[in-house]
Amino acid sequence: MSMSMDNAQIVDGCKRHNTKAQRALYDATSSLAMGICMRYARNRADAEDMLQEGYIRVFEKIHMLKESESLQAWVARIMVNNCIQTLRNTHRIVLTDEDEALGVSINYDPYALDDIVDALQQLPPQQRIVFNMCEVEGYSYEETAQRLHCSQVNVRSLLSRAKQMLREQLSKIKNR
Repeated sequence: MSMSMDNAQIVDGCKRHNTKAQRALYDATSSLAMGICMRYARNRADAEDMLQEGYIRVFEKIHMLKESESLQAWVARIMVNNCIQTLRNTHRIVLTDEDEALGVSINYDPYALDDIVDALQQLPPQQRIVFNMCEVEGYSYEETAQRLHCSQVNVRSLLSRAKQMLREQLSKIKNR
């Protein structure tokens, strides 16, 4: 196989456990996948662990991928699911219903990417998950609630708290 495989060749090779195809899949998707893991993890080491576990799942489940054109989206979905599951397992995350919070918008001032990632990583795991799913991944409140087995009210409340906490953390950075 040549080093420049298209998605169909990569998927076909991975289904046959071809290491060159697996490497090509990793090379094609690892920066996207690491970005996802960094948003959910507290630090780089945790993100790297999530990434490794995520790729184990990708290679275990590659036979389930029907459309090779959706390879990146499929890998992203597995990474998100893996991150959520990892956080549930390691932090005993339980999302409970709470009073509906007021809708609050976040001000997007220019910050260094590292500052934003650091602020996200300081969020409590439940807030970080909901923020990532709703604001970064684009899930609706309903989809987020279904995937996390909680109510939409709880999703809105956690998202509101996450935005408030991010605002406070970024404000501290801005005032340094």
